[in-house]
Amino acid sequence: SDSVEVAPVAVPEGVARNGVASS
Repeated sequence: SDSVEVAPVAVPEGVARNGVASS
């Protein structure tokens, strides 16, 4: 259950942060 919760959360956060940082 931990892996499932961490996987989806880490993906959107990483992408969102990277997008903002790149911009």
